[in-house]
Amino acid sequence: MNMRRFLIGLVCMAVLGIPAFADMTIDFGGQPPGSANNIVGTKGLSAGLDTLKGTNIVIDTLEGSGLPDNDGVYPVINGVLDINASGGSYDAVAKDFVYTAGTYDIFGEVPAAGINTVQELLTGTIGALTVDLAKYRVVLALGTDTKYAPLVRFFWPGGPVTGWDFSGQTGLEKGSITTTGGATSGNYKATSYSSDVGNSYTVPEPASILLLGTLLLGLGRGIARRW
Repeated sequence: MNMRRFLIGLVCMAVLGIPAFADMTIDFGGQPPGSANNIVGTKGLSAGLDTLKGTNIVIDTLEGSGLPDNDGVYPVINGVLDINASGGSYDAVAKDFVYTAGTYDIFGEVPAAGINTVQELLTGTIGALTVDLAKYRVVLALGTDTKYAPLVRFFWPGGPVTGWDFSGQTGLEKGSITTTGGATSGNYKATSYSSDVGNSYTVPEPASILLLGTLLLGLGRGIARRW
C-alpha cells in the first residue's frame, strides 16, 4: 500500500513538471504600397552610421487568434509601422545587411476596439533584423513588445501588455532597391509593399494539463497494482 501511494505521488509530481502551452496571437499586417524609398539603410565607416530607418510602412489590418474575446480580423485606420535599427553590418556571403539592435513601433486607430484616435498600438525592441536582398524583405526577429492596454483588453480582459514575442517581415518592392557606395561605405533605399508583424503570448493550457495528468495518474495506478 505504501509503495502504491508512493508511485501515485511520484506520477502526480511528474505531471506538475510537464508544461502544456497555448499561444495567444495578435497580428498586424498591411498590403497597400508604402511611400517611395521609405526604407533607408546606411553603411558607414563608423558604427554610428550603420543604421536602418523605415517610415510609413502601411498597417491596415489586425487579427486576434486564440484569445478569450473578439477573435477575428479588424481594420486599422491610419496605421503605420516605423523601424529604427542600429548595429548594422554587411554579410558578404549571404549578401544581406544585418542589424543587432533597435526599436519598432506601430501607430493607428482600431475603431472596433474603441480606439478612434491615432495611438501607439505597440512598441518593441529588436534583437535582430535582416535586410534580405535576395528575397526583397526586411525580417524582424528575436524581440519583445509592449501593447496599448485598451487594445489588449479588447481581445483579452486582464491580459498582459508587456512580454509579447514578435516575429515579422516587411516585403520590399522588387527592383526598387537602389544602392550607392560599397559594402564598407554606402547606403541603400527600398520601397515597402507589404508587412506582417505577428505577436504571441504563451500561456499554460489548463485543459491539456488536466488531460495529461489524468492519463499519467491512471498509468501510475496501473503500475501500483502490480506491487
